[in-house]
Amino acid sequence: MEKISRTAIIGVGLMGGSLAGALRKNDICKEIIGWDRENSALQAARKADIIDTASSDPTAAVKEAELVIIAVPTAAITITLEKIYPYLSSSTLVMDLGSTKQEILQQAKKMFINYRNQANPKGQAPGDTSTGEQQPEKSKKPANPFTDSSDNSGSSETSPADIPGPYFIGGHPIAGSEKSGVKWSNPNMFAGAPFVLTPLPRTPESRVKQLTAILEKLGARVYQFTPADHDRYLAWISHLPQLAASALMQTIAEQPNSQRALELAGSGLRDTTRIAASDAGIWQDIIFSNQENISAILQDYITNLEKLQQAVENSNPEAVHQLMTSAARARVKLDNPE
Repeated sequence: MEKISRTAIIGVGLMGGSLAGALRKNDICKEIIGWDRENSALQAARKADIIDTASSDPTAAVKEAELVIIAVPTAAITITLEKIYPYLSSSTLVMDLGSTKQEILQQAKKMFINYRNQANPKGQAPGDTSTGEQQPEKSKKPANPFTDSSDNSGSSETSPADIPGPYFIGGHPIAGSEKSGVKWSNPNMFAGAPFVLTPLPRTPESRVKQLTAILEKLGARVYQFTPADHDRYLAWISHLPQLAASALMQTIAEQPNSQRALELAGSGLRDTTRIAASDAGIWQDIIFSNQENISAILQDYITNLEKLQQAVENSNPEAVHQLMTSAARARVKLDNPE
């Protein structure tokens, strides 16, 4: 694999720092530039040698970058995209690391249209040194860059391979920690972990394959889903567990003399509620960017809790045994899929 000449990491926290470290460890980039709103994070990243240069401006960081990774909180991703877009070159590949994908991809579609028709504040396409004259398109047929891969109602008349960049691919590593900040970054975080990609329909398959090869070199197991499927599945396997752990810990904490009882807590409670220590602000953004899916799965979860409550109140051991046995089988399959 040919090395990437320059990579910009926008947001050098836990995830951005881990990805920068992984790229460094696997010798994938010649140069890594980092930006973060917290200067202390940049200093820590430089001290740890996971970035080469600390930039004070995200727009400066992405100039001439071949790969741009946006690792800011979910609610700030589209704002960041809007800010840096005019400064991207025509060959730049951009990936975000947001935990939900539908809202981000919808906004990205509006920005990442035909590159040569976009103008920066100076009236020129980013990276264009001409006098501003409109360059001829490769195809006279109008492209439809807004076609959703999950919708068969239309398709682009221009091959994605013919559409000039920059290009955008939604990304989500299913990895992380309840801790936050670059000091907790881990270059091995993605080894063996799922990494979901949700490309825009206009993104050439060659760029998807390029990014897939990079992530696989980091040890990740790469999957490709539509944004809708990604958000639905993540509501089940990530967002519900987070809320369930938080609700469980809060329920116990509200009981009289709970602190005395918690002195007896063993690995069961600790394992079940570990993620309840996660940053509430980060999760608030995630939850309300996937509100419909989370609301639906929460209702299903509440239904099962109510079944258990009724079985206990009615002294119905068969119902309790049935639900717990079914859950146990599902848990075994999680570690040993057929």
